[in-house]
Amino acid sequence: ISYTVTNSCGTAAATKVVTVNPLPNAGSITGASSVCVNSTITLSATGGATGGAWSSRNATATVLGGVVTGVTAGTDTINYVVTNVCGTVTATHTIIVNPLPYAGSINGASSVCVGSSITLTDGITGGVWSSSNVAATISSTGVVTGVNAGTAIIRYAVTNVCGTDTATQTVTLNVAPAV
Repeated sequence: ISYTVTNSCGTAAATKVVTVNPLPNAGSITGASSVCVNSTITLSATGGATGGAWSSRNATATVLGGVVTGVTAGTDTINYVVTNVCGTVTATHTIIVNPLPYAGSINGASSVCVGSSITLTDGITGGVWSSSNVAATISSTGVVTGVNAGTAIIRYAVTNVCGTDTATQTVTLNVAPAV
């Protein structure tokens, strides 16, 4: 910066060097918007200054160097904070932490006579029933019918974006006594 004064005797100037610092720039955060509990995704801070600090707003997820780990199901906000002598700015990115699937436990009798039926239940909705062998059939509502003597493992599988969890129960298939 110069300040100049001129008169009939000449010109005199005073100068001062001034450094103009840039405003902080956090840019934006790019990457996936969801993660499963106990899994990780990697986010990137783009278009801003390097060396910013990563943090999560609550305990639903943790972040270290842009690597986000799902902790509990819910929503969290990931922050990338850049600070310099002119202030602080924050870029944010919302993350959904998806729960792991949970199939609960199967309730009901553990044996059935060939030609008869029992009903099994599970407190978790949305699962799919199946039988390990043809000695027993199972309907989509949990009704097990004995076909042949033996045993069958009945499965109730619940699937979501994070995988599949299966509850099992062994059912003994008995032959009815002959009269």
